[in-house]
Amino acid sequence: MKTFPKLDEYSIDELIIIVYHESEDWQVEAVDYAKYLLKSIGVTDTFAKKRVLELEKETYKLWEKENERRKTESYNPFDLIFMTILWPKYLLRDLNLKSYGYILKRKQRLICLSLGFTIYLLVGFYASLTYPSQEKERLDKFRQIVEADSIAKSKIDWTGDYVFIDSLKNQKERITWELALEKENNKHKGTLTLTKGKEKVSIPCIGLIKDKGLEVYPDRNATLLNKIDVGYYDNLFILSRRENEIVTIWVKVKPYYDLRNNETGIFTKNKCS
Repeated sequence: MKTFPKLDEYSIDELIIIVYHESEDWQVEAVDYAKYLLKSIGVTDTFAKKRVLELEKETYKLWEKENERRKTESYNPFDLIFMTILWPKYLLRDLNLKSYGYILKRKQRLICLSLGFTIYLLVGFYASLTYPSQEKERLDKFRQIVEADSIAKSKIDWTGDYVFIDSLKNQKERITWELALEKENNKHKGTLTLTKGKEKVSIPCIGLIKDKGLEVYPDRNATLLNKIDVGYYDNLFILSRRENEIVTIWVKVKPYYDLRNNETGIFTKNKCS
């Protein structure tokens, strides 16, 4: 006979259950060994069958007691709070509470989910009612800031003549950039002239004040001396004040000067009114 040492440690009741109640859940050899152990300690079939009925009654009483306990079992307060606040997260949780006998828990779950949904609904409804006025107030404040900023910027006067000469060693290839600006009706207008030897190109331009300084745009399509085509929407460069210097940030165009400095340059301001 095949032996199962672990069964030697089982109690009489546990061996009776194996043989007379759960035999289908065990190997045939294990059931036979359990029968052998019962027989060796003098347990008869009559006693074993009577004991099985007693154990079933005891189990039934335990289940009744457990079911009574489950009926009144409650969620702890923190779970109830989180379930109310985060109700969408709990929609698919604990769906079988009733079938498992948790009557009070099921009621608490339904109340928390309903309360949470109602709160979200009321908050959304209130937000939809107050949004137009809040948005109007926000836009009014934004317009005030923009208007104040525009007024402040419109007071900046970039009127003057500016000159930039690229730094190529070959004197004949150097290009002189001359920018003449005047302020009219809070707008800066002027002329950008490029000269290289006997070649010269002049185009009207406008200046728009932005955060970084004055952005210079051509007022017509043109081809510069460095063979770059420019149009109305091309930001040529930005003039920015740095103490007593006018720093140039090149955007669309970059002069033929030292590549180590090809992002910025210095325009010299000849005169200012």
